[in-house]
Order: sequence, then structure tokens, then C-alpha cells
Amino acid sequence: MTILFGDTRYRTLGEALNACNSEVLLELARLFRKKVPTKKADRVSVILDELAGEGLRSFWSRLDPTMQLAVQEATHHHDGRFSEDRFKAKYGQLPLRYSSGYGSVNTRVPYTLFDVLLVSDRLPCDIQERLKLFVPPPPAPKIATVERLPDSVSLPLPGWRRKQGVTATRPLTIAETERSALHDMKAVLRLIDAGRVSVSEATKRVTSAGAKALAAVLREGDFATDASGEKAADTIRPFALSLIAQAAGLAKASGGKLALSRAGKAALAQPAHEVIKSAWEDWQSNKLLDEFNRIDEIKGQNRKGRGALSPASIRRGALRDTLSKCPVGEWIAIDEFFRFIVAAGHNFIVSRGGWGLYIGHPEYGHLSESNFTTWKLIQGRYAMCLLWEYVATLGLVDIAHIPAEDARDDFRSYWGTDDLSALSRYDGLLYFRITALGAWCLGMANDYETAPIAEKAALRILPNHEIVVIDLENFEAGDALFLDRIAVKVHERAWRLDQSRILEAIEAGFQPHEIGEFLAARSDDEIPGGIVHLIDGIVERASHIQYHGAAEIFRAHDEPTALLILHDSAMKSLCFGAHGDRIVVPAENIAPFRRALRKLGYALPPGGDKNRGRNSLKMEDDE
Repeated sequence: MTILFGDTRYRTLGEALNACNSEVLLELARLFRKKVPTKKADRVSVILDELAGEGLRSFWSRLDPTMQLAVQEATHHHDGRFSEDRFKAKYGQLPLRYSSGYGSVNTRVPYTLFDVLLVSDRLPCDIQERLKLFVPPPPAPKIATVERLPDSVSLPLPGWRRKQGVTATRPLTIAETERSALHDMKAVLRLIDAGRVSVSEATKRVTSAGAKALAAVLREGDFATDASGEKAADTIRPFALSLIAQAAGLAKASGGKLALSRAGKAALAQPAHEVIKSAWEDWQSNKLLDEFNRIDEIKGQNRKGRGALSPASIRRGALRDTLSKCPVGEWIAIDEFFRFIVAAGHNFIVSRGGWGLYIGHPEYGHLSESNFTTWKLIQGRYAMCLLWEYVATLGLVDIAHIPAEDARDDFRSYWGTDDLSALSRYDGLLYFRITALGAWCLGMANDYETAPIAEKAALRILPNHEIVVIDLENFEAGDALFLDRIAVKVHERAWRLDQSRILEAIEAGFQPHEIGEFLAARSDDEIPGGIVHLIDGIVERASHIQYHGAAEIFRAHDEPTALLILHDSAMKSLCFGAHGDRIVVPAENIAPFRRALRKLGYALPPGGDKNRGRNSLKMEDDE
């Protein structure tokens, strides 16, 4: 407990001591002398004299080890602040300091040496500068890792639940996400390109039909649920990927469907890991969704003003910075991660007012962010959602989880939770570890080598241009989507390569080399020579014509007029002739073409036969 309340930063220790009442100064001065003057100013002088010169170093040596650590933390904090929450999270205890014995602390603690320097929670400026000369920096916070995960986990069930016959253990499921994410990013973009992902026009969130379509093309499906028969909001991967694509500018909602943007079409040709890194960076500042909105049981999220939620971008940044300080490839328990967030100085708030959130009833079930138990319900659930639904979906972390029901009991003492089996769909997240892709995306590694994806042969390519599915178990929904773009389906398990479809796919943004690479990776044998020749020929011809921009066609009064204009020195770089009296002007040259035309004595009126004249041009119209 601090002696002085408020967040005032005093310039000198003398100012801070003078802000205390005489009775407090009496107790502080007695830490140095048995006989203490009666006047307040004299008591302040006693303390300042004891700390003058080398007295401060001597005073430091009198502090016990825990107090010294606390002074180290405050001394090397940028504004001299001592945070009890951060200190306890880092060291597991607090330095002994004054307590009146009222409130939640029932034991009175007399004034201690620690209280002399920190009469508030911030060191006075002069004391901080002097301490920096000899007080060493505090040790860096550490996070514990788990060498081997358990096969199963015991549930924190109360006795009455056990009597109901509820199983007290659950098997632990490990989801390795990196390879799945590399596959899923391209599969989702192709599904969007095929017009198969439906979203709400109002919220831009995926519909149930869209979630089912997405789940069907994902390498491992959804994490813990089968999207069939579920609400879209109950899915994790499908829900997240539809928003990630929009937040990254890869897709946009149009007519109740997602459609690839120009950036999305370009992303089809880019390495998947580069697309993922860009999407992760774009997610940091997105405003499509506040992840805390996904914690459905916590109400009061739509308040305005003082009770409003803090900016999600700040919370994402705090968690990103904390992740970047975690070891790569080592399992970390989620509760240990909670502790480390606070210990590493990356704590954050969710509700600006601190009292706006509640469970069940706004009066009886309100949640305050002032203690670590409630922290797990608010900040902790936010972190679990971000980690599972977005960080893991993008392949930055692997996760280990159990079903959410009865996975945690940290909410059960709160009003309105009697009928809840879980506070959120993410309650079953127990461990995570940062992947190689995550290390690269988080700035912990300078480069990334794509994890090899072992393709299993599921197709046979026949000389008659047919592609037949020979292994349904390894034939993925994404494979069918790809074949639909380059071939005509002739049977339930067979397609025939089609030149028109291949050319349409190339026009839509397919990279020609992708076709051959896909067939080679999924075929059980070498591709027949005739097929290779067909594809190579189509690819070669596809590059023979290049787009060079739009143009407008004008018709001169007659062919001699057209030749006069075309042969003018200023006009040669602006236009060219086509079919007698036609003049073609690239769109970017229209303005200078008009100016040059006026110098020749001609005008360029709007299109239409009524504007035709001996000294004018006419815009080409359809005939």
C-alpha cells in the first residue's frame, strides 16, 4: 500500500516527503533515529540528511533482497514506476511495505525502509538519477517451458460435478499448424476466387454456408469442431480466415460473397509464407473485428465513452511483443504465458472504465480488471482468442487443447456462471509453441525456409487428357477446386483438361507454372508427354499477347484529314492510325492529343454524327 495516493511524479524526495503528514514522517524518521524532532520540516531534514551523499548507497545496502529487487525495477523503469502486479508476476512475492490493515489486507504492517524511497508508486526524479549510478538493472523476466506434454489432463471439477459422473480427465489434442496454414492460405484464396464463400453484407462475417465451404478445403478442417451443422460463429479456422482475407485486402465482400481483390489475385502467385506474414501484419491494425467480441458470455462490450473497449490494435501489439520474447519451438502453458505478459511489462486493459463488463447481470456480475483472478477472465480470454483463432490459424503457433467444457474453473465464483460449462469457446487452450513460421513473422528470425509439404499421389493423368482420382482419401477439396479451373468434369471422379479453361484461369491470375507443378505433385506417375506438350504450348501462347492499356478510337472527316493528323510531328508519339480514317489514342494520351489537335485547327467534340464537320473529328461509335 502506498503512503501517498495518486499518480504524481515528484521532482525531489523532499517534495514527496513534504506531501506526507507529520505522523507518517515520524514513523519514517524513526527508521533512522530513535529521537525524532517534533516539527514536520525537521523530520523531513532528518530523512534527507541520512540519504545525502554516500548515505543513499549505505541505505541501499540495508534493504533486504526483495526490497532491493523492487528498487532495481523502479530505478530502471523509464519513469521510476514500481508496479506491484508486474513485480509479483515476475518474482512471486512483494516487498514488505506499509499496510494499515484495513480492506482486503487484514494485517497491519509498520513503515519499512522501502517506504522511504517510494512514498508513492514512483521514485522521485532526483533519487532515481542517483540510484542509477550504482543500482544494477533487474534481471530479465523468464518464462517456463514444458519439455513433454501430458497425454491427458485432469479437469478442475467441483465435487458435485464428479458425483454426476462427469469424466475427470480429457485427452490432450495437439494441433501442428504450420503446414496446414501454408496449404490453407492458397486453398481459401482459390475458394474465394471460385465465388464459394458467402458473407453477411452487414457484418462482413462468414455465413454458415460459407463456413462449411471453407472447412471443406482446409487441410485439417477446423480445430475442434465439424463445421457441418454448426453456426458460422462457432467455427474457429473458417471464421478467422474469412476475416483475415478481408483485413489483408486480399478479398472484399460483394453481393453477399467474397471476391478476390487485385492483391488477392497477385497473392495466388506469391509464396504462401509471404502472404501469411503480410496478412499477420495487416491484422494488427484491422477494425473488422475486436477479438474480445468473440467472448460471448462477457456482456457490456458495446458501451460508449468511459466504459468502451480499449483499441484492439494496442492489445494485439502487447501480445505480439510478448510472443516475440518467448522461446521458439518450446511448449508454454497458457497460464504461464498470462504471468509472463504482466512480468514482461506488456500488460494491457480491455475496458477503459474498468467496470463496464459483466457476466449475467450488470449489477451483480460486474468484472473489475483490478486483480489477477479477473485478469484471466478478461485479458486472459482475449489472449486465448487471439492465440487460437488468429495466431494458430495463420500457423505462427502450434497449440495443445481439450474441449472447452469444464476445462477451467476460474470463472465459477462469479455471479451468473452456475449454468456455464465454459466462459468461452477457447477455454480448452492449454499450451502453445512458436513455429519456425511464427518466429519469422514475429521478427525473431531473419528468414524462413518453407516447411516441405508432402503431397500424396491421388491422381492419374491419362494420355487422352483425362485426370482420374485414384485415392479418395488423399484427394482434397482444394484439389477439386483446382481441377475445376483447368478442366471439364466428365465423371464423378474424372476431369478432362480443357484449353479454354486453362486460358481463362491464366487470365484470372493463375500462374502458368502452377498447373504443371500441381499435376506433377499429385500424379502417381510421370505426366504423359502429350499432356506436357499441350500445357507447354498453351502457356507459351498465353505469353504472346500482353495487355498495354485502354485506348479510344476516333474517326476523322476523311482519310486525308486522318493522315494529316497522324503525320504531324507532335502527334506521332500520341496516336496511330487504324483502317483509313480511324485514329487510335491511348487513354493516357487523350489530354495531350486534344491540345495538339487544337494547334492543328481541329476540335474534339463529344461523339455523335451531329457533331461531324469538315474541321472536326468524331469519337468512334458503334455501328
